[in-house]
Amino acid sequence: MAAIALFRGVGGPLVGLKVYLRLARVQTSGVTATVPVYGYLAGAHAVGLDINAAFQNVPIMILLLLCGFTAHIFGFVQNELADREADARAGTRRPKPLPAGEVSVGAAKALAATALAVGLLAAAVLSIWNNLFVLALSIMSVACAAAYNYYGKAFAGGDVLLSGSIALFVLAGAAAGGGLQSVFTQGPLLFALLGASIILLNNGLEGGFKDRGSDAAAGKKTLVLALTKMQEGPEPSFGPLRFASGLIHALILGTASLLVIFPFRSMSFEADELRYLAALGLVIAMAMLYARATRSTDRTRMLALFGAHEILAIFLLVLILLPALAWTNALLLFFGPLVLFLITNWQLYGTFSAPDV
Repeated sequence: MAAIALFRGVGGPLVGLKVYLRLARVQTSGVTATVPVYGYLAGAHAVGLDINAAFQNVPIMILLLLCGFTAHIFGFVQNELADREADARAGTRRPKPLPAGEVSVGAAKALAATALAVGLLAAAVLSIWNNLFVLALSIMSVACAAAYNYYGKAFAGGDVLLSGSIALFVLAGAAAGGGLQSVFTQGPLLFALLGASIILLNNGLEGGFKDRGSDAAAGKKTLVLALTKMQEGPEPSFGPLRFASGLIHALILGTASLLVIFPFRSMSFEADELRYLAALGLVIAMAMLYARATRSTDRTRMLALFGAHEILAIFLLVLILLPALAWTNALLLFFGPLVLFLITNWQLYGTFSAPDV
């Protein structure tokens, strides 16, 4: 946070810390920060290490969370820079820091560059302690994220670039947890696929749905616009969109099931059966939440339903690690991002629910 203070006045007037936190979408940074942690735990598990001991390795965990947190700041600030003209025309939402003039372009670029440098430095330290593939995979992840920010809405389905970034970030964590050999094992690869599928749904179908009006006005090409053909008339059909949502939810369920049945199976058939049934229930609930959100005519309710959908996705990720991961560690992994989400939303937007940004 001290670094943010340095950007006050860089190319613009003095602004408050909260403006920069809104620029970086810090409310969801806890989720991004844990992305490499899931890979790390899967990688450690793949080579027979105790994932609770791995979770309690404080220096490694701090570096992984720092990598994830700074990646979040870099990605979202760069996205705000790329979308600032379209955001300026989005009159239905509260003005964002860049188009509102609360943060200058120069200050935003400085913040993104600093976050990128700090994140890569943390990845480099992890590489020195473990292997060079942590840094290599992190750089590849950053490259995919940057490509998405500038080209992700140049063609329908560009969200796969961001999905690829998340998958690579999971594998970077796996390299830190179990070395290069663990990257190509079932657990890390399936976790990478699961993370990619969830972000495709959250960013492509949820984010694309709530932003479809401004995206259409700006001439963007997104998966949601392609499926709803919104640009062809004022009353699009959401049937194809909900069908695509069903397919992605099925992919999420299939991947989660494989993780429960194979790399993270326990010694108890009954426990694994309960975990599978819980995963099934969670994904069905996620699919229902998405369908209800797309039918809602109240934007605030739609955003709240999307927020609940994302919370269930985090619960699903943690569920897979049980019972190998102790309950205390699992609760930290689940509630850490959730508490940050609630507190920052209240402090920055005056609501505990997902803000209209």
